[in-house]
Amino acid sequence: MDRRQVFLGGALAFLGGLLPWRAFAQARPPADTGPADPLNDEHLLGLLARSGAPALAAEAQGGGTGSVQWLVGVRRAGTEDYAQPGDLWHIGSITKSMTATLIARLVDQGVIAWSDTVGGILGGEAASGPYAEATFLHLLSHRSGLPANLPIARLPAYATPSGDVVADRARYVAEGLALPPVGPMRETFLYSNQGYVTAGAMIERRTGQSWEQLMREHLFAPLGLTSAGFGAPTGDQPWGHRAGLAGLSPVDPSRPFADNPEPLGPAGRVHMNLHDLTAYLGAHRDRSAYLKPETWDVLHTPPFGGEYALGWVVRPEGLWHNGSNTVWYAEVLVGRTGAVSAAACNSGDLARVRGPVGEALRGAAAAVRAS
Repeated sequence: MDRRQVFLGGALAFLGGLLPWRAFAQARPPADTGPADPLNDEHLLGLLARSGAPALAAEAQGGGTGSVQWLVGVRRAGTEDYAQPGDLWHIGSITKSMTATLIARLVDQGVIAWSDTVGGILGGEAASGPYAEATFLHLLSHRSGLPANLPIARLPAYATPSGDVVADRARYVAEGLALPPVGPMRETFLYSNQGYVTAGAMIERRTGQSWEQLMREHLFAPLGLTSAGFGAPTGDQPWGHRAGLAGLSPVDPSRPFADNPEPLGPAGRVHMNLHDLTAYLGAHRDRSAYLKPETWDVLHTPPFGGEYALGWVVRPEGLWHNGSNTVWYAEVLVGRTGAVSAAACNSGDLARVRGPVGEALRGAAAAVRAS
C-alpha cells in the first residue's frame, strides 16, 4: 500500500467520524417496550443524568386532551442557556414517515400511484437497471434491494450543496441505482436511506418541485406544522452534540458537517418543535381527513410482511420510529391506547441516550393516560 492509499484511507476514516454519514439510526425498536411509570420532572432529571445529554425533552397528547411537555437541560454543553418549550429538535429518520405521508397525499390527489416504478418515473438508465420495477411500496418499506447508503468514499461529492438540491439528489440517486442489489426485491428487508432518497427524487421528477417545496406545501402547511424546517436548527436554538473520546462536543449548526448532506433530505433532515411533532403524530392516530381512510391503511400496514410499514415500525404498543444524524436523537410513538408521544435530546451518543429517551417516550404517554 503506497502513501497515497494510506492517506486516502485515513482521510476517509476521519470523514466517517467527523460527518454524520452513518446517516440516520436504524429503526430498531427499543429493548424495553413494557409499561412505564408516568413521567414527571424528577424522573426526567434522572433520565437526563443517565443519558449524559445536555438537554432532554418529551411531550405527549392524549385523545381529546391538550399536550403536556417536560423539559430539562441546556441548549449547549458548558453554558447556562436553558432549553425552552418551543425549541426545535432534529428528528432524523422520523422524517421517513413524513416522506411516506407526503407521498400518500400525492397518491390521494392522483399525482402518483403506489404502483409507479423507479424505471417508469425516472426513465433513462433506471428503466433498464436492477431496480426498474421497484415501486413506492418497495422503497418506503425497505424492500427494494437497494443498499443502505452510497459508499463512504462518495461522501465528499455531496458534502457541499451546489445550490440545486434537485440536481444533487438526482445525481445521488443515479449513483445508488448503479449499485448491485443487496438481495431480491420484496424478499429482502434492508433499512435503506437510499430507498427514501430515490422515492423523493421520483416525486420531484413527477411534480417539477423539490421534495422540500412539496413538504412545505403538502405536509407542513395542511397540518399546521409552522415550526418545521430542514437541516440542523439555527439561530437561538439547541445545538447537536457529537460523542468523542473527550466527551460531548457541541456542533455549530452554521458550520459545514452539522447535518447529513442535503440530498438525503427525504430520509431524515427535518427539524421542528415537540408541539408540532405531537400534532403530526395526532393526525396519524386520529386518521384525520388529511388522507382517505384507505390511504391511512396503506401507510400503517407492512406491504410485504414483517413489522415495517411505510415509515413506521408496527409494534404491539403502536407505531414507532426513531431518528438520529449522530448528533441528535429522537423517538416517537403513536400508541394504540390513544396517546401519542415524542422524546428528543441534543446528543448523538446513541449507546447512552437510547434507553433514557425511550423511557421518557413511554413515560410521557403513561402520564397523559393517567391524567
